[in-house]
Amino acid sequence: MDIKKEHGTGRKTKFITKSDLPVEAIVAVKALLLYVFFVHYGMVKPGAYDLPFLPFMGILNAIPSFVYQLASIALLAAVLVPFVVKDFYRESAFIAGIIILFFIFSSKPIFSNSLTFTACLLVLIGLYRGTSYLFRIQISILFLGAGLNKLFTSDWWNGRYIDHFMRDIYNVGLYLSYVPEEMLTIAVLIGISVIFTELLLALFVLIPRYTRLTIYLGLLFFGGMLLVTKGTLSLRFFYLMSVAFLLISSLQMNHITIIQRSGFFAVLIKFLDLSDAIKSVVKLRTGLTITTDHHTYTGKKALTKLLLSKQFIMSVYFLSLIFILVFPRLINRFNQFF
Repeated sequence: MDIKKEHGTGRKTKFITKSDLPVEAIVAVKALLLYVFFVHYGMVKPGAYDLPFLPFMGILNAIPSFVYQLASIALLAAVLVPFVVKDFYRESAFIAGIIILFFIFSSKPIFSNSLTFTACLLVLIGLYRGTSYLFRIQISILFLGAGLNKLFTSDWWNGRYIDHFMRDIYNVGLYLSYVPEEMLTIAVLIGISVIFTELLLALFVLIPRYTRLTIYLGLLFFGGMLLVTKGTLSLRFFYLMSVAFLLISSLQMNHITIIQRSGFFAVLIKFLDLSDAIKSVVKLRTGLTITTDHHTYTGKKALTKLLLSKQFIMSVYFLSLIFILVFPRLINRFNQFF
């Protein structure tokens, strides 16, 4: 693993893998592919979608359905390869992104902002050449489009949209309890704050020295919406924005080597690791030991250091969100079975 200088981010160095992708991009690739596999699993199941169906471009109607079945198989391969081979991240991301865009163009019902954003991030990771500006531009376009759309919509300025959103759509208890129906002042202030925040994020994300501020403000913005709506407002987008912010974070992760007498624990940790920055060595008559950043830790200190490592926290974070996303569907399937 080489060390590469990164200018303008407040970070001195960053780790680059043999695939020439930084560790944060590898985590992002796997997080996005997990999202596609578990949330949009129909795309990796040949024949699940009868495509083309109401395509955005009429010429796509001429493509036979078996082409889409082959594309689903190719997408499934692109999803699995980074986890099985632990390489070809860039290639897998690019292929997956292009296929998903192909599916979206072939069917208007498949289109969604979150899925399109996922595909764009995957394609951009495939085009990654050492800087984060492509990701920054994509995130900026997302916030700019959302902000301008609200900026030129009168209901966002007069408070009617926010009032309807809080009162009729999500039944926000705090809002219902303290804001009378005839009073729109609070709704107006919330609406203006949302517009201002989105336009501010669209600008700040383009300026590397404001990277941390952008990430904190962005996560607070999306997390606040989830909190207010008790988790019912687009957890998917919170997940995807976490991935997007990771791509511009230049997060440093030191390699960790696990040394112990039994390989089971190390295999389990490596299985959960999305960064591919954890290695294992089996040595008889050796308790749990880890080496990282030229330091060696044993016993409880080793376990604590491992559980508090950035790669472990990032992996648990994204895997937990994926579980929360698919849990309602699992419950529905369980109820149908019984």
